[in-house]
Amino acid sequence: MNDNDNDLSALWQAQPVNAIDVEEVKRTFFTERKKQRLFMVLDFLGVVPPMVLIWWKWSSFSLVAGGMILAMLVLCVPVLIYQLWLRRVTAFGGDLQTRGYLESLIKQMKNNARIAWMTKHSCWVAMAFLFSF
Repeated sequence: MNDNDNDLSALWQAQPVNAIDVEEVKRTFFTERKKQRLFMVLDFLGVVPPMVLIWWKWSSFSLVAGGMILAMLVLCVPVLIYQLWLRRVTAFGGDLQTRGYLESLIKQMKNNARIAWMTKHSCWVAMAFLFSF
């Protein structure tokens, strides 16, 4: 090793190490769990009450409008189920060990990216549906 590498190594080893605040990690974990559970409820409330309303007012829709609504429901229910399945990792995870928490966090971030991708593409589908309706 040359002199620059030794200087860099000495600088790197001289950096202070922050202690891990376990209580803060636990608070963050429980906060994220509550948020994911809230998102699950909001996802559910975004699909189920409109379904009940449609069932209640079904006779007032034309055949074309009813068909479009049924098609939209056929698309929405599997998406809802998939989103709930993706959110389950954090919403119902119970591992308080550091390694398990880290794996859960990484998995939830990947799942959040999948949910964001689905949301991005479902928006233009919903807009196309709205304009055609």
